[in-house]
Amino acid sequence: MVKFPKFRNRFNYDIKSMYHKYGLEADLLFWQLSQKEILEIWNGIGASGRWYNYLIPKTVGWLNWELLSADHDVEYTFGRTLEDKIIADLRMKRNLIRWIRIWTNKRCLLKYRIHRARENYWFVKEFGGKAFWNEKDNK
Repeated sequence: MVKFPKFRNRFNYDIKSMYHKYGLEADLLFWQLSQKEILEIWNGIGASGRWYNYLIPKTVGWLNWELLSADHDVEYTFGRTLEDKIIADLRMKRNLIRWIRIWTNKRCLLKYRIHRARENYWFVKEFGGKAFWNEKDNK
């Protein structure tokens, strides 16, 4: 059984190597940051510090996808415009669908997971703005 990189085990993985190994997209800044800098920014999937964070799924159809939030967090931290947010969210969606295609070999499960990925994308697109803009307000 494959062990997927989970946020709680983030110090056991070279995050950039994992992105490279699975052909995941990432912002140029992500590749320029050190492992330590990425780990300082990366807060996992969800609304860090919010009461409703436990309601946000860390899996899509039983497939853990926490690794994919590393670049998304970097992009949310350094992005400044609405276009930056849109690019970050779309990149997360493409990575999630790629991740699903890599780890899913049953057609019906693939369809289900892709459907859930699109739902997750919609939630991030619609409700992630507060996290994106709050980062800027705190600086």
